[in-house]
Order: sequence, then C-alpha cells, then structure tokens
Amino acid sequence: MFDFVPTESRDECLGLVACLFFDHGHELAEAAAMLGGASAEAKVVSCALQLQDAGKITPRIRRDLASLHRLLSLDDVGDPECLESALFSEIHPGCREVETICLLTDMLADILDAIDATDQGLARTAAVDHFTAA
Repeated sequence: MFDFVPTESRDECLGLVACLFFDHGHELAEAAAMLGGASAEAKVVSCALQLQDAGKITPRIRRDLASLHRLLSLDDVGDPECLESALFSEIHPGCREVETICLLTDMLADILDAIDATDQGLARTAAVDHFTAA
C-alpha cells in the first residue's frame, strides 16, 4: 500500500504528500503505532489508500495529515488520560525511532505549510477574480 509510485499531478501538494508516503510510509505507520497505537497506524494506512485515488488534496486527507502531525508532535502527551501519554512514556529518548519521528514531523509540517499556502493563494485568486469580474 505504501509502494504505489507517485505520478505527476497538477496538484503539487498532492505530489508532495504522495512522495512522503512513498518514501516514508512504513516509518509513518510505525511512528503512529508507537505514539498512538493500532488505531493511529490504521489512520496512516487509510490516508495512504485515499492518496492512491485522489486527484487533489481533499478535506479528509488534509484532516488526516493534520491529525498525524498532532500525533507526531506529541500534542496530547501531557494528558494522563490519553493513550498517547502511556505509549510515549515507554519510548526511550535515545532510540533511533525518536530521530525518525522528529524528521517525519518536520517533513509533515513543511507539507502542511505548503498546503496552507496553496489554499491561501487560491482564495486570494478567487477573491481577485470575483472583484475583477464585477
């Protein structure tokens, strides 16, 4: 499922996400499992499957990527009631997976920033088109 070859797309951001999953999909799934359990790993798999059929970044893909970023960024680790806190406490800070998680988090943040910038650019273009058409 992570070995689909990203093809050229008119949506540059979709191409970036597809490349991330192609190059690091297994690591993303492992990191999600380490930090969020089987359900988090399943969300990574679901996102990868959505990418295979997508022609653009859909709202669902965007939400899944943001959710994965929050998980990798340890957003819920401070809450003692969350599974993430218990799983995180079992990870040794010196293990090689920690560095991988940090790198994946940075890559995902860059992609989310690119998606946001593209969305803002499209919104500006639509606003300009609206006012120039009037």
